[in-house]
Amino acid sequence: MSFDLVGMIDRIRIPRFASQQERLNEAFQHGHLSTGPHLEELTAYLQATTGARYVVLTSSGFSALFASLMATFRPESRIAIPCIGTCFAIDQAVRTSGMVPSHADVEVETGTLPASVFNTEGIASAIVPSFFGIRPGFCRTGAESGTFIEDAAQSFFSINKNSLGARITTLSFFPTKMANGIDGGGILTDDPDIYESLSDLTSYDAQSKPDGRSRWNLKMPNIHAAFLLGTLAHSEEIKSTVVNAHARLSKLCSALDLHSAVPGVADIPSRFVANCRSKGLRDDLVAELNRRGIAAAVEYLWLADDTTQGDYPVGRQWVDQSFSLPLHADIREDEVDVIEQAMLEILK
Repeated sequence: MSFDLVGMIDRIRIPRFASQQERLNEAFQHGHLSTGPHLEELTAYLQATTGARYVVLTSSGFSALFASLMATFRPESRIAIPCIGTCFAIDQAVRTSGMVPSHADVEVETGTLPASVFNTEGIASAIVPSFFGIRPGFCRTGAESGTFIEDAAQSFFSINKNSLGARITTLSFFPTKMANGIDGGGILTDDPDIYESLSDLTSYDAQSKPDGRSRWNLKMPNIHAAFLLGTLAHSEEIKSTVVNAHARLSKLCSALDLHSAVPGVADIPSRFVANCRSKGLRDDLVAELNRRGIAAAVEYLWLADDTTQGDYPVGRQWVDQSFSLPLHADIREDEVDVIEQAMLEILK
C-alpha cells in the first residue's frame, strides 16, 4: 500500500472548491451580501432539480423546521418524532414552536419513523428525518394517511425530481452536509397556502403596520446562496465520490457479517453506518479504529428521556450497536483502502 497514514482519516472533511470562492467574489464585489441575485438563482435551481413548486430559503436547517411547524400546526399540537436522532434540532424545533414532541420507535431498516406512525392516536403530524442520505419509501410517494414533514437535512442529493411525498420537505446547508452553504436551510412545498404563510412568517420586510402577528427574520443571506451555488457546481463529483466509497464499505461490512442500511436506487448516502452484534463489540471496534487513526464514531443519541427509553427496543439497538466509518465528499480511495485493511485485521 502506497498510502502512509499520518494523523486521522477524518469522520468529516469539508471539501473546498475554487467555484465557491468565485461565487463569493461575485457577491462581494457587487455588495450582494444580505440580498442579491444568487438567492433567485438558487431558488430556480432547487425548483428545477427537485420539482418543488415553491421554495423558501432560510438561515438554517433549524429555522426551516421551526417555520414549517409554525406555518402548519397550532400550538400544543402533538408531533411524532423519532426516539433517537443525530442531534436535537428536530426535538428543539417542536418545543420552540410551542408544540409537544411525541417520541416513537424507529424502523430496523432505516433508523427513522415507520409509515405506521401516522396511525398513532392524538398526533397532529410527524417529522420524518431521512438519515444519512437514505429516504424511506413513503417520503418519495406519500403516506396513505396523514400529512408529514420530511427532514431531508442529511439527504439533499437523494431528492430527485418529482420525488417529494411529504407536504413539506426541509433542507440544511450546514458545512457538514454534502451541499455546503456555510449555513442555511430550505423548505420545499407544492402547497400555495403553506408557501404564503411561510413567506410571511420568515420575514417582516413587507410589514407596514401593527397586525398582532409574530414574524421572524429567518431569511438566507445572499452570500450563503452564492457559496452554495459554488458547491453545487460540483454535485456530480460529490455524488460519485460518496456512492463509490459507500459501495466499497458496504461490501466490506457484508463480508464481515455487519448489517448496514442499504440505500435505495435514487439515494446518495451521506454517511456510512453499520450495526454490530452487541454494544461491547461496537464500543471495542470504534475504540480500536480510532486508536489506528480512523475516526469511527457513534452517530445516534437518545431524544427520548431516560424514563421512556425502554419503550423503544429498535431505537436501543441503533443507539447501542451502530457506528459510522468515515464517508464524505473529500474521501480518497487510498483512505478507503486503509479502512478496509483495519477492519479486516480487527474483525477477521
